[in-house]
Amino acid sequence: MKTLIIAAAFLLITGTAGGEIYKCTDAGGNVTFAAKPGPGCKLLPGSAPEEKQYDGKKWYEGGDLHRATVGQWRQASYRNRLATSADWFVNITKSHNPVLQKELKRLSLDEYLSALKTAATQLEACISGRVSKMKYPNIKAATIATFCYKSFYSIK
Repeated sequence: MKTLIIAAAFLLITGTAGGEIYKCTDAGGNVTFAAKPGPGCKLLPGSAPEEKQYDGKKWYEGGDLHRATVGQWRQASYRNRLATSADWFVNITKSHNPVLQKELKRLSLDEYLSALKTAATQLEACISGRVSKMKYPNIKAATIATFCYKSFYSIK
């Protein structure tokens, strides 16, 4: 169960070949995610091909700023910053915030996607606000992301 949010986030962020993701619950209440439907599976809202996409990608796909410097972050598109922020939110939550991770597991699929977008938007805004004032363009944006996340959730 502890890997539920990680599995969901991995599938959400990396996508699948067909683009559709299914949440599957077995008779014991265990939840898994799959690219193909099976017994007890429901289509994850927003994973169907008709979802609004940018250049063929969903809002949470294609972020490639994980190793970017502050200078590179400033030059990147909002869509790229948002997708990368979603990745960082999922990863930092996994490693530093088990309480929030547990709460996210309890959300419905619609609620999870909404929460992920809200968190990613908040994180992107914090990072962008902080880096716009920085004099040192070679600092890693991920460092700022971790600082922002920890300040939001009061974790060490």
